[in-house]
Amino acid sequence: MLINGNFAIGTEAVPSRAVVPETVLQRDYRPSPTLNASPPHDAVVLFDGSNLDGWACQKGKNWEEPGGPANWKLISGEVLEAIPGSGSIITKQRFTDFKLHLEFRVLGEKTNGGVYLLARYELNINDSYDNPDGSQCGAFTNLTKTIAPLSSMAAPPMQWQTFDIDFRAPRFDSNNVLTEKARATVALNGAIIHDDVELGNRKGAAKRFGDASSGPIMLQEHGTPYQFRNIWIVDKAR
Repeated sequence: MLINGNFAIGTEAVPSRAVVPETVLQRDYRPSPTLNASPPHDAVVLFDGSNLDGWACQKGKNWEEPGGPANWKLISGEVLEAIPGSGSIITKQRFTDFKLHLEFRVLGEKTNGGVYLLARYELNINDSYDNPDGSQCGAFTNLTKTIAPLSSMAAPPMQWQTFDIDFRAPRFDSNNVLTEKARATVALNGAIIHDDVELGNRKGAAKRFGDASSGPIMLQEHGTPYQFRNIWIVDKAR
């Protein structure tokens, strides 16, 4: 029974509990400070929206060899979109040590794609903005031990995002024996998520490739469309 705004239990009045509206917390999102970054004078422009002349489809399971023209979709002279079932694409040029800038966005579907450095080391692209406890965009996921990002920096679907990658290829001695594994520093949307991490042995399909001092950049097609733009690289080995 309610007496003067209180609930009465037997002869004792108990104060009623106010109903507090549920608060929905939203993650803060700020556009990347390197969005639309212009390539420096010594950069190789890999994609500027005009064509796919620097890219090829893979030659079957040999990820490092061109197998014909890249047949992803060009949109409005600016955007490159993965076509489900078309296969992954690689650069025709091989690289050793480099700084790579690229911009990407997921389109609202569940996405699992990635950028492969030397066609070996997968930097994952997925829609982890609303899933901070799951596999994160920017993880190195095809290593025998996944390297998770230092923080969750993914943007919402349909927002352009950036990877800025500083990569150092493996080192070999005069007998071609591996002396140092690959290393990478990665910024996602302007924030460092990997700080000079060592990239070790691979698992999955990339396991069959040994370590190498050079290789192409690979953009993965994995069953869902997602997009890229403004891709350029500074070849530090030149």
